[in-house]
Amino acid sequence: MVFDRETQKVQAIPGIGPQERLNKWTEDGQALLVSSSTPWQAWMYRVEVGTGKRTLLQRIELNEKAGSRVNIALEYDEDSKTYVYGTQRVLGSLYVVEGLE
Repeated sequence: MVFDRETQKVQAIPGIGPQERLNKWTEDGQALLVSSSTPWQAWMYRVEVGTGKRTLLQRIELNEKAGSRVNIALEYDEDSKTYVYGTQRVLGSLYVVEGLE
């Protein structure tokens, strides 16, 4: 939702799902950077506030998916077109014992 201080009205932003994360406003103030993720992939979109038009800015897919437990956190800088992401992996050890009776 966007609140217009001049008109005192609230407007829903089309094209943004409830599972998506609002990251920040774009520098021009016309769109929002929106991300969604799973433990193995993440996407960053530019969503135009007036129309809901979505533009994919970045897609991340982990090469090594083993042990990934939490959704990837993705941040993006629209000016420099650079990104950073973080994930959490939990790995364990497997021991094989032979000869037990």
